[in-house]
Amino acid sequence: MQALIERIEASLRGVVPADPIEIRGTWSRSARASDANIVDAVWRGAIEAATPVVGIGFLAHRESLFWVKSGPASADHELVVSLTAYADQRVPGATFAPGFDGAQLPGVPVRCGPDLESACAIGPARAATARPHRVAEIDGSAFVVIVLAAAVVKTGRNRLWRLRDELAAPLPADLRALFTRARSGEIRRPTD
Repeated sequence: MQALIERIEASLRGVVPADPIEIRGTWSRSARASDANIVDAVWRGAIEAATPVVGIGFLAHRESLFWVKSGPASADHELVVSLTAYADQRVPGATFAPGFDGAQLPGVPVRCGPDLESACAIGPARAATARPHRVAEIDGSAFVVIVLAAAVVKTGRNRLWRLRDELAAPLPADLRALFTRARSGEIRRPTD
């Protein structure tokens, strides 16, 4: 799935300008009130940009690349990385569930020990619009976002944004569809 993310980056590079942004966040941990043996480690982050932005969040897990678009352009989009596990590790590992601006990607199983926060690598704070940015990675599963400036998209009546036609036209058909259609989806790696 890394190859697809690299294709997206190469295709956007000549079409959409890159502007600096920052992504900063912090971890919190809590036990479930209904079951104190379940712990949630949650990283909440925000995108800091000079102008309003939109974006697509990707979850690369095994043979699938799940994706979801953020809401309309805003100056304050939230990124969330959630790890849920048994505190006593009676079932080893955790569920990794990222989200972007209230839109949730699927929760997927990952291997890790009881120190959830240390097991999950958070990406650097500095990033750029129109370039893939790894927000978090654990056990080979990665949460990647591509943030776009509001000036390069158009938002429809249903609050679904799409890349402007003149910018989408030069993209390969599959990537054009990703940036101009639907709110979420899954791309599976072809099997031989």
